Amino acid sequence: MIRIVLGLLLSLVFCLNLEAQSLLAVDKLNGDFFSIDCRTGSYSQVSSSSSFLVLWSGLATDASSQVFAVGIPANQTTHSDLYKVDSLTGQVTFLSTINRTGINAFAFGPNDVLFAAIDSNYSSSPPDYELFSIDLASGSTTFIGSMGLNGVVQTMDFDGTDMYVWDSQKGLHHLDLNTGQTSDVKLRFTGNTDLSESMCFSDNGTLYLLDYGLWITEPTTGVSNFVDFTYPGILGGVEYIPGPNQVMSFWQTERVGNSTEIKIRGATPGAQVAIFMSDDRSGSITIPFGFPCAGTIIDLHPGFLRVARVATADANGEILLGPSVLPPQAKGHLRMQAIDLSTCVTSNRIETVF
Repeated sequence: MIRIVLGLLLSLVFCLNLEAQSLLAVDKLNGDFFSIDCRTGSYSQVSSSSSFLVLWSGLATDASSQVFAVGIPANQTTHSDLYKVDSLTGQVTFLSTINRTGINAFAFGPNDVLFAAIDSNYSSSPPDYELFSIDLASGSTTFIGSMGLNGVVQTMDFDGTDMYVWDSQKGLHHLDLNTGQTSDVKLRFTGNTDLSESMCFSDNGTLYLLDYGLWITEPTTGVSNFVDFTYPGILGGVEYIPGPNQVMSFWQTERVGNSTEIKIRGATPGAQVAIFMSDDRSGSITIPFGFPCAGTIIDLHPGFLRVARVATADANGEILLGPSVLPPQAKGHLRMQAIDLSTCVTSNRIETVF
């Protein structure tokens, strides 16, 4: 009987970690849809390519988590098509024809209004991006204003309060939805700015950037943390898909020498969160019985595994620690991961150098 109960408890812990939130991404050129684990960066194909589209311009999610896609039909240069996407199967359903082409990025803003960055100089260079709103039913567009950007607007998303766009030359910009004007937030992204084709915010405000890797970024400071992920193609859009459990995000916001500041978002309010560290070798370990969150798998090598800190989340489920987060002996290339000790939900893993 005891073995049965222990087995059920272990299965429950595993379910908590498997039912995590994910990102839905689409290949820009062949239309394949992929599900990406927010925590590990691992991905799996959801559906095969849609032959009737030659280019995907991106993905967008409304307030009810319904995913939409814009695609340019084969041999078409005068309009784009709007589709609904089943986030579980990747099946697309035609909604309407948009009376413009040159749509590189689009996202839902307040009151589920769909906004798009459209290059009015689509057939030549340099690009000239303008902000439009789009009527979902008819596909008609309404001009709002010029965005004043010199690079390619590759992606945009709404964090629940503000809209942001990604410019291929200067990175992240805040976008005024009333005028179309943009302001540079001076994002110090450590990946390839030009290749950052996709970005999205999670429900708790975490910013995910996707190029050939998956990054978690703090918009206010610009410090980005590589999670993992290697994809050989070009992803034309990514959206956050909520799961049944809260996801916990973990990243560095500042780092100077051996002093660092880290932030955790999405923990249970008032709960204790354990921060583990190990060296940069690949591996994983299952927490043994007799310890909190027994049976939980963490993606750290067991050889140098240590508990760096245990901290308590505030009323918003957030933790901000610094500048001396790690013990003095922490040197070299390190990997870190956090566990919410009240739910046994794990965060993503980050890599850093001290």
